Amino acid sequence: MSVGSVDALFVRTLGHADPLRAASAVRQACHDEMHAGEGDSNARAASEAAVWSLVELLMADRIDRSKGSSHLPMPSISHGGGAGVMMERSGSGLREAVLVRHWLEVGASLFFFPSSSSASFPSSMLLNASSVSFGVPSDELERMASAVMYYLRRGRHDAAYQYCCECNAPALGTLLPVPLCLPKNKHLELLNSKIKQQPSQLSSSSSPLSSSRPLISATARLERTHTTPTSASAAAAANQRHIPNASQPSSSSSNSASVWSGNSRRALVRSIASVASGSSVLQSFPHLSAWYGLLGHNLEAILPVCPSWHDQLWAYLFIITADSDRAASANQLMVEALNTLSTSSNDRVRREAHDFMWTAVKLLILGTAPAMTHLLTLLRDAPAHHIRFAAHLGIFLTRCQLWDTSSWLDAVSHVISRYVDQLIQEKQYDIIASYAAQIPSEDLQVEVYIRFLTSSARDSDKSNNHRDFYLQLAEKAGLNVRRIASQLVDSIIQHPDSVAPVQKSVHDSNAPTVPLLRIPESGSVWESLSPADQARIQSLEWMAYSARSSAAARAEIFTFVNALAKAYILDSNVTALAAVFEQIDSLLPTLLGDVRADMSADPANASVTNLLLRDHICLRQYSELQLAYSEWYSLWQSKPPVPLAPSPDELRQHFSSVRYKEQLRQFDREMESWMASANDSSSRVVTAARELVCFPGGWLSDSGDQVQELRAKCIPEAFSHWHRVLFENKDYGAALNLSTIIAVSRWTMPRL
Repeated sequence: MSVGSVDALFVRTLGHADPLRAASAVRQACHDEMHAGEGDSNARAASEAAVWSLVELLMADRIDRSKGSSHLPMPSISHGGGAGVMMERSGSGLREAVLVRHWLEVGASLFFFPSSSSASFPSSMLLNASSVSFGVPSDELERMASAVMYYLRRGRHDAAYQYCCECNAPALGTLLPVPLCLPKNKHLELLNSKIKQQPSQLSSSSSPLSSSRPLISATARLERTHTTPTSASAAAAANQRHIPNASQPSSSSSNSASVWSGNSRRALVRSIASVASGSSVLQSFPHLSAWYGLLGHNLEAILPVCPSWHDQLWAYLFIITADSDRAASANQLMVEALNTLSTSSNDRVRREAHDFMWTAVKLLILGTAPAMTHLLTLLRDAPAHHIRFAAHLGIFLTRCQLWDTSSWLDAVSHVISRYVDQLIQEKQYDIIASYAAQIPSEDLQVEVYIRFLTSSARDSDKSNNHRDFYLQLAEKAGLNVRRIASQLVDSIIQHPDSVAPVQKSVHDSNAPTVPLLRIPESGSVWESLSPADQARIQSLEWMAYSARSSAAARAEIFTFVNALAKAYILDSNVTALAAVFEQIDSLLPTLLGDVRADMSADPANASVTNLLLRDHICLRQYSELQLAYSEWYSLWQSKPPVPLAPSPDELRQHFSSVRYKEQLRQFDREMESWMASANDSSSRVVTAARELVCFPGGWLSDSGDQVQELRAKCIPEAFSHWHRVLFENKDYGAALNLSTIIAVSRWTMPRL
């Protein structure tokens, strides 16, 4: 399973009310990836699946407790005393210690690779027969203890006892420690069910059970020689009184094999086992010593057979959860254990303690906002797969609503932003909106998504870059599309080099057919624009998406169009000014009508919208005047030339005379056509100029320095164009009247 599959499953759960669904989805996806991958990929997926299973367990329990719905412990073989009672009395510390220990035991089969402690041992490490009185051959006892420790490390007390019985050593089976009493947790039950799906894990070549078949037959022969033959079940029942988690049943019970509860000799058994685990006799037999260490709560005897960080953490938690005297200070003891492992003398343990994923486990166990904030801040130089894990973890924990401190929210925002940048590099464009929407700060949401949109616009591969498509994804994810579009347009207008204009659109069969930025048809004013002006004008397309359905967005796009038009007027960039209105007309052909309808539907904002609409119409009139005058001027410069008259001598020649007369007739025809076009063009210029200078209420009547500068530039230009057209058309009377009006009204001109 690829990284994209993990992301897709996680994104699908974001809309679910239960945040634990996200943890389950990622854990399952990583678990599948673990079985599908190879080498480093397999190890990374295993570590991530392991951590997500712990997240699921701990957070489910913490959420339940935060709601006051903490469950009672599940029944186990220790009904009458010990762990079950301690769980109810000691609160969250022991509960979490039990959950973490169980996670380590189940994880040893599901996620962690088998350690070398389950391998067979050389004969030099085995006991002498004279030192053993358990009814088991001395040269097999250390191998048997190794197998028992293998099962106990995986929480398989039942398998360990069955193994002892199959070896015809049920007496040793009575020396097993107390199984865990687990709190009720549906995620815990799901994790337990995974073990049943992995039968090959305990029957593989690395399992001691498969390598111990000769041991069973050998011990069977010796048992027949030195003991009374008996079945394994009968031996177990006969030795039930010696099991540390059992004592003699009450006399009223009719079924003595099933109601054993507690043990009045528990302290004595523990004391003897503790002394035995430290005995010099067992120094050469680490697994047998560790077995007794579990019974006697002797940590120093257990650690030598725990080669890894998670093995040693299990040993610490085993002692904490098994000892009722330590239950009240379980939280403090867990913190001390984690700190001790970080400074262990074992190189491997110390190295693994500083590995990112195991650091995540440590901080998850601590479970405080500062600890988790520190975890997310460790990502400054983290590899890509760690950033993915931290982003998912940050989103999940934020949705659990256990912490809302500013430092935590800042850390979550930072790590999601980093992951979005990573998705941009990997071109995982379709899921970026979903992740950006999980950033707690809306300001950063907008900033991150704008960064994505500008990056995708610079991408040379345009097949997946579609403006409306990405804005639709943002809207579906809950992002503020209008704000994103307006800030993106503002950014491009200020820094047009940040986005290169698209030269052609390439359509992808799996995405919408609307390209990221459309280019107007060739032959328009667009071709004469600079790349910077093209980028500025193209940016209006981002706002068109919201303007089609939102009255506020339509008013906002007027603001940007008017500002851009004013800037081009002051810069005397008539071509770019015309391109602005050409672009907006192609994007929103019914914009003016829609805005007028908005004003009727929302009288409260009608005054502001009306002012924007007036300015827009005034600016559009100036653009139309400039276009009309440019057309007229080009036409006037292309006036047909009068044919050159031949000399008198040439006119006396018949051929020259006929040719000249034909040229005059051709000139008359061209002049007639030109005059018709010139009259139409002149009429358009005069009409545009008259509408501009006679605009009701005054052209751009709003106050402000820029408005006064625009009026001082545009109104005289309008009169100048008007007068020149009249004069060139030899309409001298109208030209004189216009000049008189200008002269008489020179003091009132600013009010026109």
